[in-house]
Amino acid sequence: MTRILTTAILLIVSVVIFFVFTDPLITNPITVNSSGQIEGGVLNLQKEKKTFKTALADARSLKNRINDLDSKLATISGTQISRLDDFLPDTMEEIQLIVDISRIASLSGMTIRDINIVTEGGKRSSKTDVDLANPELQSLSLSFSTTGSYSQFKIFTENIAKSLRIMDIKSVSFSTDPASSVITYNVELTTYWIK
Repeated sequence: MTRILTTAILLIVSVVIFFVFTDPLITNPITVNSSGQIEGGVLNLQKEKKTFKTALADARSLKNRINDLDSKLATISGTQISRLDDFLPDTMEEIQLIVDISRIASLSGMTIRDINIVTEGGKRSSKTDVDLANPELQSLSLSFSTTGSYSQFKIFTENIAKSLRIMDIKSVSFSTDPASSVITYNVELTTYWIK
């Protein structure tokens, strides 16, 4: 009889110990105590451990990707970077743009005059404005007039198309002088840069 009673008491005590002490250790939510230590149930800590392992694996993957991109960047020559900067610069230098257009025109035997520049939003960019995380494409409109023959103008537009700088010719109008064979061309073009 005492055996059965002892067994029953031990069984009841073990069930109480399980529900009062052991079960909370396994299933309690994770908390941080006042000293900064993480407390919580074993199951929740295991879930948190899986989350940290996943985050660590993602961080390693990103680090490998960064190293891969850095090695690819190291293979790009200074000349290629310079050409890319000409293609889509991170600043807009209006004077340099005019010099470039003037050089292209002179290769065609033409000169430009009556230059008018309109920057999108009326703002100019500087290197400190460049946000590499969120680049914003800006544009600048340039209008000018030039005189020459049709074949000179055709060479001029071909040279603009071959230029490293992205330029869209938006409009072309022309007029002729009845006394001579010279044609006056009014050109409006747009170029771009990253802000």
